[in-house]
Amino acid sequence: MNTDLGHDITRIIRFGLVGLTATMTHGVILWILVESAYLHASEATVVGFLVAFFVSYYGHFYFTFQSNQAHQRALPRFTLTASVGAGLNWMIFFVAVDILAWHYWFAFLTAICTVPFLVYVMSKRLAFDPGS
Repeated sequence: MNTDLGHDITRIIRFGLVGLTATMTHGVILWILVESAYLHASEATVVGFLVAFFVSYYGHFYFTFQSNQAHQRALPRFTLTASVGAGLNWMIFFVAVDILAWHYWFAFLTAICTVPFLVYVMSKRLAFDPGS
């Protein structure tokens, strides 16, 4: 196997692991705050998202991309990347569910098949690439 290809596959697997960890973090915090702290779901999800954002950022910084960028440079770029991903996710849901009247699980499937790819490419090239 080509060394670069092997490195890319390893990086994609790490990206997926960090993404799953961040998603689980978001879900667990949401669940705890709604069920135990009786916080409204729309408020609890913001807290969960913010914690998951930093799990994602630091996981990708240190584990996925093993970046040597300064945080002052990488964090704003990753914030942009995550924001684009969140906006695309919202647009997919809006179009699929509100306009096309698809079941939300089809929207979810569409989102998870497209958004992570874009976020990976943007993270690699914009946020954590030493040449950026």
